[in-house]
Amino acid sequence: MLFAKVAVGLPIEDTFDYSIPESYQNKIEIGMRCWINFCHRRCIGYIVEISGKSDISINKIKPIISLIDDEPILNPSLLLLGKKVAEYYCCSWGEAIETTLPEELRKGKIISVPKRQDQVKAPNKFERIIIEDREGFGRFKVFADIIQKTLAQEQSVIVVVPDTYSIEEFKQFMPVFLQTQIISLYRNQPKEIEIWQKIYKAKTSFVVGTRSAIFAPVSNLGLIIVDQESDPGHKQDQVPHYHSRTVSLMRGQIENCKVILASRVLSLEARLMTKTRQTQVEEIPPNRLGPEINIIDMKKLPVVSKRHTLIISRVIQDEIVFSLTQKRKILLLIPRQGFANSVICSNCKQSLKCQRCATNLAYFLSTKSVKCRYCNFSQELPKICPSCKAGYLKLKGLGVERVESEFARLFPSAKIERFNRRNLDKCKQADMVIAGQDIFHFPFCFDISICIGIDNLFTRIDFRAAEQTMRLLLMVVQSTKDKVFIQTNFAHYEIFSALKEKNPLKFYKKELKIRRQLQFPPLQHFVMVKLRGKNESKVKTQAEKLFNLLSQSLPTKQVNLLSLTAGQPPKLRGNFYWVILLSCKDPIKISCWLRKKILQFTTSGITKTIDVDPE
Repeated sequence: MLFAKVAVGLPIEDTFDYSIPESYQNKIEIGMRCWINFCHRRCIGYIVEISGKSDISINKIKPIISLIDDEPILNPSLLLLGKKVAEYYCCSWGEAIETTLPEELRKGKIISVPKRQDQVKAPNKFERIIIEDREGFGRFKVFADIIQKTLAQEQSVIVVVPDTYSIEEFKQFMPVFLQTQIISLYRNQPKEIEIWQKIYKAKTSFVVGTRSAIFAPVSNLGLIIVDQESDPGHKQDQVPHYHSRTVSLMRGQIENCKVILASRVLSLEARLMTKTRQTQVEEIPPNRLGPEINIIDMKKLPVVSKRHTLIISRVIQDEIVFSLTQKRKILLLIPRQGFANSVICSNCKQSLKCQRCATNLAYFLSTKSVKCRYCNFSQELPKICPSCKAGYLKLKGLGVERVESEFARLFPSAKIERFNRRNLDKCKQADMVIAGQDIFHFPFCFDISICIGIDNLFTRIDFRAAEQTMRLLLMVVQSTKDKVFIQTNFAHYEIFSALKEKNPLKFYKKELKIRRQLQFPPLQHFVMVKLRGKNESKVKTQAEKLFNLLSQSLPTKQVNLLSLTAGQPPKLRGNFYWVILLSCKDPIKISCWLRKKILQFTTSGITKTIDVDPE
């Protein structure tokens, strides 16, 4: 009798043994899907092993109900990748396998795929290459050369970008001779299953897609490129919380292929990799002298200027007037949406809060409504305070709509456009472009750039705040020819002195030193256990119990239990959150222990999730 080990796409431990009916014994193969009876319900399983024996009593083993596939839809490389993702990101093998597949396949859709045998690849070995593109778009020429060589060897290419807009941007930068071969791939795209099948059947593929494209079922993989590797869009916000950068390196090692991690501004994780001998490093220098950096210290403005009511300083106003007369193109960066960040009652001092989240509602002038930035809850701006019924509500904080309104008042003759991805042509014709944090999509340079509201980015509670702010400001610098003005109340911070000296490495060295002293990522790995539920006191009580349970059984001295805190924010989309934070040197060692502990800790009405390397 033959037995199959079956993985199930549920947060459960290990695989399960099923007997193989005689009618399927000559048809079944590893990598196929099947229907099984699991916990008294019919569900899909993934066959990961076939054996002539089982450690389970034969009387307790159920038979497979039926096979879904005639041929395996998962090759050995993808199965192994799924296993490594499960081991690293603390999920079940079945959950990791389902992450690699389109939704229709996870629901049991029957498709026709040929029996595939990968061709013998050219003799390759795993290579890790890191490219820092300080020129802005110079990396695309490097990509094109390597891609052309890879395709010429009849090997496949996967390019992973942070969002769907970047897919089209990448295609535009590729030479004409490569255009016809590019296949776009991302979750929930029209005809995703047909595109997936096309990639599966092809002997060689050139795939460009968002983070899920790293699991594309290509044959003969020769090259993986992760573009803008420092972008938060490469981090999955659902279980398993994988990162494209990490999974690309896993797949590169499995398939013995080149992996390129590239960005205009590298993450600290990538910068740390550059210090190892196993990594090739290429820096594309800027093609022009950098702009003059001007740091405007708002604390040094005279009191008579009423600086607390100023949106922009007089120095910047004068520079804008001069630039407009000279027909120079201006970028205004303000990393906040809406008109005002909060609405506060002048009587009771209470701010308007989201009904589902413990966060302030932002006011949007365009719709005359207040909105939540987390759950998109929206309502009309109240005429009176909901708490004390007073009749005067104040708008506080700086948003992009308020800035746009103020600039239109100050410079009525200027043509001002607020950037979004649909109005790029209008932005090219404008005198002044107002933008948020997606400025790296601009295919042109500005003469001067002005950054305001930056303080909100690096003063928030996040150990990555300074790094992410520096990334944004460096991209502004790369996109500017003549002058950059940065308005801040914290001009003495290292981030600004490093920019002014045109020495960002000074900042990164100090940041790495601080991270090393505190044992923060990328020197250590953080693991976050999140508990959420509708009952606030129950979530807190169970989080405390789990924290005590974990503290009593740490598997090694290299695992540290750091904190138990309310979530940031403590309430989100109707659920209350508590978070347990751990650190470790090797996440694979902690994941197995932690998953067993979480599975043993059963509570009704509370959901537990694990996020390795949280962003």
